Amino acid sequence: MNSYAEKIRTIIMNKPENMPLIAREVYNFECSEIPEATFYKSLERMCSKGELIHLTKGTYYRPKKGRFGAVPISTDEIVGYYTNNGQGVALGYRLYNSKGLTTQIGKKEYILTSSITESRKQIENVVIEKINIDLTPEIIATIEMMETLQNYSKIEDINKNAFVKYAEDYSNNYFNDEIIEHVLEKRKYKKSTIAFLKSLLDAMGIENKLSEYLSPLSTYAIPSMEELYETA
Repeated sequence: MNSYAEKIRTIIMNKPENMPLIAREVYNFECSEIPEATFYKSLERMCSKGELIHLTKGTYYRPKKGRFGAVPISTDEIVGYYTNNGQGVALGYRLYNSKGLTTQIGKKEYILTSSITESRKQIENVVIEKINIDLTPEIIATIEMMETLQNYSKIEDINKNAFVKYAEDYSNNYFNDEIIEHVLEKRKYKKSTIAFLKSLLDAMGIENKLSEYLSPLSTYAIPSMEELYETA
């Protein structure tokens, strides 16, 4: 029993500080020969000693030690864990800030990632949703654009000049009919969002097949190109 506890503690204490630690992954890959109840009991003891902190169901972290005690894990550290190395993409105001679209900050963070087993989980103020897709740079760029277009009217204090430049950069460097088709197979977007993208691409002279997703008899509530370019 003690040798089990010592092995578990050694494994945990060798993990990076202030980085989410998924108990199931640690157990499956490094402690599978240990009785599962013993493994989780050891984590519980480490939490009671302050060596480990429980974040949410099945998720912990080993805290950094500062002058005044344990340093809590930050939102940036949680977001980084789920988005680094192309395994996830930040949405919401973190996305809009990164594109220079606004200086406003959201109360919650939203992440799409391929690295979790659950369909959805929340750690602190970070909401994490699973997406079953290989997040290549082109896929990430397309998801970012679609999320921005879908929420365009809700973005507070949006810089329309920055938005037009962002749309032009995406259209010229990342847009691809096959990529958008793949994204639309894996994540649902409103018809108006697709129509908004088509309107942008058409205005820039970028050929596309987005009309296949739209009804010629429907009118979609989207910003006009005149409105965007006159205010930009």
